[in-house]
Amino acid sequence: MKDMNVEQLASQAPGQGRTRPQVLLASSASALSQAAGVGISNAGEGTYLVAFWGEKPTGGYSVEITSVRSDGGRVGIQLYLKDPPPDAMVTQALTYPYAAAVVRNADLTDKEVLLEDQGGRELGWPVRELEAGG
Repeated sequence: MKDMNVEQLASQAPGQGRTRPQVLLASSASALSQAAGVGISNAGEGTYLVAFWGEKPTGGYSVEITSVRSDGGRVGIQLYLKDPPPDAMVTQALTYPYAAAVVRNADLTDKEVLLEDQGGRELGWPVRELEAGG
């Protein structure tokens, strides 16, 4: 697989968001922002994506899009999923970690998308491609 240029745009755990894991792909930051309900900055041309980890019981969880690789009709997206340490002092509130990025010089639409975590385990999260208008 060929590594692609990935630029991180955001990584947060907002107070509200998607309750289940999901990845959204869009051709523009505005389409992704509108559909995802989060502010994604326009970083120029590329394919924008956001990975939602779903609802978590406390703070301290985070997700990062670490790499995107292409192999013809398939795209592999690797996510770094981090749990809080067992002895960590964390916010006692529901959180919804997500990460957003733009992939330069690549069209990820109409391709089979495979998601895996940092250990190489397939995640099986649903991937939704958004229309240009959102």
